[in-house]
Amino acid sequence: MERERSSDELAPAAHRIAAPRDALFRDALFREAQLREAPLRDATFRGALEAQNDSLRQTIAVVDRLTAMALEGAAVEEIASELARSVEAQVLIFDELFRPRVEVGAEGELAPPIAPLDDPRVEEMVETVRHKRLPIRLRALPNFVVHRDCVIAPIASGERVLGFLVATTGADGHDEDLQLMTIQHATSILALALVQGERDEELRLRYRTDFVESLLVSSLPSPKAKELARLAGLLPEAAYEAIAIGPADRDAGYEHLFSRLALELQHAGAGFAAVARADHVLVLAPIEETRNTGALERRIAEGVRRAVPTIEFVFGASRVATEPVALHLADVEARRTLEVARRLRLVGEVTSHDSLGIQRLLLHVPVEELATFTRDVLGPLLSGVPAEQTLLDTLAAYLRANGNLRSAAEELLVHSNTISYRLRRIEELTGLELARSTDRMLAAVAVEALRALP
Repeated sequence: MERERSSDELAPAAHRIAAPRDALFRDALFREAQLREAPLRDATFRGALEAQNDSLRQTIAVVDRLTAMALEGAAVEEIASELARSVEAQVLIFDELFRPRVEVGAEGELAPPIAPLDDPRVEEMVETVRHKRLPIRLRALPNFVVHRDCVIAPIASGERVLGFLVATTGADGHDEDLQLMTIQHATSILALALVQGERDEELRLRYRTDFVESLLVSSLPSPKAKELARLAGLLPEAAYEAIAIGPADRDAGYEHLFSRLALELQHAGAGFAAVARADHVLVLAPIEETRNTGALERRIAEGVRRAVPTIEFVFGASRVATEPVALHLADVEARRTLEVARRLRLVGEVTSHDSLGIQRLLLHVPVEELATFTRDVLGPLLSGVPAEQTLLDTLAAYLRANGNLRSAAEELLVHSNTISYRLRRIEELTGLELARSTDRMLAAVAVEALRALP
């Protein structure tokens, strides 16, 4: 059922979209005054004024209808359809990333009036509209991205551009300037509908989040976990992977984006669930084959990049949970893997829990303990002096090469004798004996712990 909207909630939005309508009405009154003052003998002048005033009143009527629809809670699709019918145009609504959302009007015309965003010329025009917050009129030209005369206008609320309106222009019998004016006013009305739609969706997300968080908060009996999974909209028989998504820079202050990103990821497919938290978004993603999660992870990572292209994200994925009762553990694994991915700056690709190796153990050790351990084992190599940093890099390469001097030398582009000399110097400074397996193990764990430190 449509959520009822109070007058207090709608009053500010109603005031915003009433202002341009009032300007149109004042223009109509001015033209009527001109008509009263026009000489009766000048029939041509009076006829032109009457035609202009009639068109202006028609524009006001269209704006009034669209405004009433928005205030009554009409969907964006309904408002776009009424606009297309009123101005006899093809109307397209795009989201803030210029992805198609609604296309109505101009039946029989299959191609949109403007080419997709992957054309750099379209991208440039869209960014111009976004930054200037003003509509632009585009003319169709041969071999150009604009196929029919149209207007592209931003749908904005405050400082945020919620989407874009594209409408064809030049319909027979329509004053093109008034048509442009109608389209421009329609963007304010569509902004109201989009904002209200977001609020409705956020309310539904909030209720769903409550069920998801109740499912994840602790280990539950299997029947209770299954019931909460059903209420949360999860697929009852599907296996799930938990994926934690957060900005690579924890202190970047992107918390305001998490709710929007969670809303976006809710629509990744049937049975998906996403919840926004203080420093990350958790996605519960159903998988068809428990041994083939790579494609799903890549799809989610790509979806995040498209939704928020200006921010670097890291991803931590859990092992597969084959039943709802195991989702609590999957949540813990995903969050811990995210933390390691963030520490290691594994940006862009999904890091799986199973790929962490010894980092899975280090996850459970407090950061202070790890720092103390690395100082105890590596000591002087951590001074930050370039010579000691070179020795530390050499030790890491030697351990990666499983003690093979030639392989370590090839990696570092030096002679193997240089590696031997540096290893002796490392032993002198740290007290390690790298020929002993226990000391090599200590060194390897310390190097990995060093990578895990923030």
